[in-house]
Amino acid sequence: MDQAVATLLIVNAILLALFGGLVAKHLARRLPENKSARAWVPTLAGDHLLFASILVVMAGTRLEAAVQTKSAGSRPNILLIMSDDMGYSDLGCYGGEIRTPTLDRLASSGLRFSQFYNMARCCPTRASLLTGLHPHQAGVGHMTGAPKERPEPWQGYLSRRAVTIAEVLREAGTPHTCAGNGTWPTRGVAGNSRENWPLQRGFQRFYGTITGGGSFYDPTTLTRDNTMITPENDPGYRPERFYYTDAISDNAVRFVRDHAQERKQQPFFMYVAYTAAHWPMHAPQETIARYRGRYDAGYEPIRRARYERLKQLGLIDPAWELSPQAGDWAATEHKAWEARCMEVYAAMIDRMDDGIKPHRRRVGEAESLREHADSLPAGQRGLRRDPGAGGQARVAPDEPQAHGPE
Repeated sequence: MDQAVATLLIVNAILLALFGGLVAKHLARRLPENKSARAWVPTLAGDHLLFASILVVMAGTRLEAAVQTKSAGSRPNILLIMSDDMGYSDLGCYGGEIRTPTLDRLASSGLRFSQFYNMARCCPTRASLLTGLHPHQAGVGHMTGAPKERPEPWQGYLSRRAVTIAEVLREAGTPHTCAGNGTWPTRGVAGNSRENWPLQRGFQRFYGTITGGGSFYDPTTLTRDNTMITPENDPGYRPERFYYTDAISDNAVRFVRDHAQERKQQPFFMYVAYTAAHWPMHAPQETIARYRGRYDAGYEPIRRARYERLKQLGLIDPAWELSPQAGDWAATEHKAWEARCMEVYAAMIDRMDDGIKPHRRRVGEAESLREHADSLPAGQRGLRRDPGAGGQARVAPDEPQAHGPE
């Protein structure tokens, strides 16, 4: 099996085959029961599609060799990584200036999609990604938290007529161990009901937040499996300094490591849904420092540089012209604040990439999400980005919480 064919299994096998006959069988048993970042992103004139880029990648030579040693009938390990509210050209492998060496290396040995449809906002897109259905079919036709009287498909939580990829994989002939990390904004809204929490929708382990957005230093609805926790009372994870992006990476590493030790011969599915780079703009100061002054010249130089690199990479047609600038930098009143926001935004993506890369050292160990995923017998990895900022709040420039603690 060559690398390109193996990589495409993520698109073909997961999004098509897995939601075919198995889904019908499953349903038969149930029935009848960040706006500020936008100005920096080059938008192409004449392109009116709602789309987000998807990066489908293999792990490199070690993973490629592992895939080739497996029989055609074996089921692969699957690691699906999702980021939130990122721009199309943010990553280095998509022309961006933000430091993303890990994802750039993965892209160099995989596939980069130049067009990919999404569902315009984060919750509907996540519902579609988890179920393989249009969000109206999945029950999240708008957003979560809809009024109780709102009928399907706008009720704002996953329909019981839909099944998640985790539910399908666990019922396959060779069931996968399924774990989830990060944001889960596809929940029910009835009080403390856990009906649509991850463990009730096919996952066996979960660490993350049930709702979207929120502080990266003290996230609300932080949950381990079916129990709500806080960074202070979590019995399984208490770093010296809590930062949510790092916490998602570290717990994902732990889940993969535990699986490799306990169920190595059983296939594994991990859904890692980072909150970054969703508002609020929070990042550690040492990471922000890498981008100090990088955006002081304003929108146009960044947009133009990204546009030229996208053409060089062959990801856009050279005949496509750059769209008119959305904002006027010269007329922007708080230039230093706008540039600072972009520095923090870049740092959030940088930090996420750092959590995926190999040989990341924490507490004296060389641990990383990619390193431990590579230790499993065979696997495939994909990164996708949700549509972009959904109603991102604008914080006054004199409010320091936009940048996180010093």
